[in-house]
Amino acid sequence: MAVESSSVSKYDRQIRVWGRHGQEALHSARVCVLGTHMAVLEAAKNLALAGISSLVIVDDTSIVASDVQTNYFVTGSGREYIGEAAVETLIRMNPDITIEWIHADPRSYVVSDGALAGVDVAILEDDATLVTHLDQAGVRSISVQTNGFFGYIKPRGKAHVVLEPNRPTPLDLQLKHAWPELIAFLESQPTDVEEEDDFLRIPSIVFLHKALTAFEQQHGQSPSHPDMAALRTMLQGFHRDWSEINVEEALTMVNTQLLKPATPSFPAILHHQTVDALVRKTGFVFGPGVDDKEVLFWTFAAALKAFMARNHRVPVTGKIPDMHGSTEIYVNLQRIYQRRAASDRAELHADMVQIAQSCGDSDRIRDVVADMDQEILTLLVKNASNLTVVSFSSSVDVDPKQLAKGGVTPTVGQQAILWASSREFESHMGHVPGLSAVESDVVGLSKIVNSIVERAVGESPSDSPCMPSNQMIREFVIGGHCELAPTCSVLGGIMAQEAVKLLTSQFVPFGGQLFYYGSPEAPVMDVIE
Repeated sequence: MAVESSSVSKYDRQIRVWGRHGQEALHSARVCVLGTHMAVLEAAKNLALAGISSLVIVDDTSIVASDVQTNYFVTGSGREYIGEAAVETLIRMNPDITIEWIHADPRSYVVSDGALAGVDVAILEDDATLVTHLDQAGVRSISVQTNGFFGYIKPRGKAHVVLEPNRPTPLDLQLKHAWPELIAFLESQPTDVEEEDDFLRIPSIVFLHKALTAFEQQHGQSPSHPDMAALRTMLQGFHRDWSEINVEEALTMVNTQLLKPATPSFPAILHHQTVDALVRKTGFVFGPGVDDKEVLFWTFAAALKAFMARNHRVPVTGKIPDMHGSTEIYVNLQRIYQRRAASDRAELHADMVQIAQSCGDSDRIRDVVADMDQEILTLLVKNASNLTVVSFSSSVDVDPKQLAKGGVTPTVGQQAILWASSREFESHMGHVPGLSAVESDVVGLSKIVNSIVERAVGESPSDSPCMPSNQMIREFVIGGHCELAPTCSVLGGIMAQEAVKLLTSQFVPFGGQLFYYGSPEAPVMDVIE
């Protein structure tokens, strides 16, 4: 759905973050809100303010006196149900979106025919039954649970492709893979000038190229990490008696321009079975649960693999970093990079069209490629080195043995142990800790915590950094599964942020479980993958 001009000013700040196309994705998205946990409603509020197209709230919980005192979504509404009151509040916040309340138990609703059709993301209080049905329906979900100052968020569902990771990576000048036009231009720039003004006109890329060329001529190969010192020595040979900010700039660019690393998932993606099938043109057909964003991602990845096989490099983006030197030389450099970028985009687009014509799913791929405008292709090329697929864990709890291996912030690992222990406590006692007698529940939960930690570490639990303190266990029990407003506000904001990442395929969502401990003395938050 296109962003109307009236919406541009309304959503100006966020459009600056995820662009018009990102806002269009939100304007076309449908989010299902299962239940009215306060953190879930906080997430719904943030999505409503962001301009989500459609929110459906499913809940049949009645308003009680304590809700009126603690939940601003229902205060002063005069309504009977939380969902009904929440819809009115959200509409007041953003009258331009569609919000619907369905009076039904979420567990019954998700199994009814067609209930989840067209839903892009579901947000809910963590519930194993609901999550199972959402997984079976192919709907990604973001679950939350809170207990006083404690809380966690867990995304689930099929793997998520990220079209625009937007990682802060340096602009790649591709000096190791320079093309004839660029080489000719850089070689034409003299560095043996006598006048200071003439020397300062030379941009840093010229010194980098000439030092790199000299190194390759001397050693017969491109420099690797151990050779960086030798390359810097060559660059320092350009120094004169006057100020040489351009040479100093070249020295700072050595690592970023000549040792630019790919992301860990990048090589794996190019060898993914989907990419291989598309490249081989074996009549591959995407499954029914694959959306158009995924079709575009995998088709581009296959085209990128073919491109790199021919050119032995990633495509040029057309962007170059700012450099000291002559404006005229810099503008000419920009034009050279822009021409190469346009050529690379055309080559990639031709590969995508050829894949569409040759695969068993040709009609669908052809439609997706035809709908891709130059802006989207440019963004894909910009992020080509950072292609990312995020997989979500389906497990209910973090494996305690994983925590015992280390690498996890101790306080976060202790929270994971507490939540796992709480679930075991509930299965034995029939209620969550803190809803009965606090003292006896503290004793009962402590025994389970000790047992879980002992099984994980195989030694005295008290010696493990994953062992929660007695004070933390007591605080967890006192929480009594309550929905504390500050905790819900923080976690609701994070849930909405992660939902936007899923809906726009921009930025990289976390694939593990986020734990939050909002202690007034020392708040802690981290993700265990």
